[in-house]
Amino acid sequence: MQPLYLLLGSNRGNRLDYLLRAKILLEIKFDNCFSASAIYETAAWGNTHQPAFFNQALLFYSNKSALNILKDIKSVEQECGRIFSGKWNEREIDIDILLYGKLAFESDELSIPHKMLHQRRFALTPLCEIAPDFLHPVMNVTIEVLLNNCEDTLPVNKL
Repeated sequence: MQPLYLLLGSNRGNRLDYLLRAKILLEIKFDNCFSASAIYETAAWGNTHQPAFFNQALLFYSNKSALNILKDIKSVEQECGRIFSGKWNEREIDIDILLYGKLAFESDELSIPHKMLHQRRFALTPLCEIAPDFLHPVMNVTIEVLLNNCEDTLPVNKL
């Protein structure tokens, strides 16, 4: 079983309810959540002209293939009522695979580790709360080092 770090995000509707529902549905797919960060309110990244997000990092353990994990995550997003409205737009729920053990995986559908993880304070802050010493499998530095060196200055506030 490999550690699977996910990031939940919501900036449409009842953000807290979407995060809680997604976590429950993910526990059905991956069994127990072994660790969960606090929930953070974060400024939108990329398309900054939209409501702030609630974000939370979760740790599960899995032995599924990366593409099967992606399939499960997309299923949870759909069950939560996500309506795709384009890249970096408002969303009811978004679930990203940040890290999956030491896996470095690249396909048309998926990149693990997440390609932009090191550039996103909104992802690094909750991830660092639950995995500060986890070694990024490509950059070969800890999550804490990535957070300390992150140039993103958008606000990330613990609720």
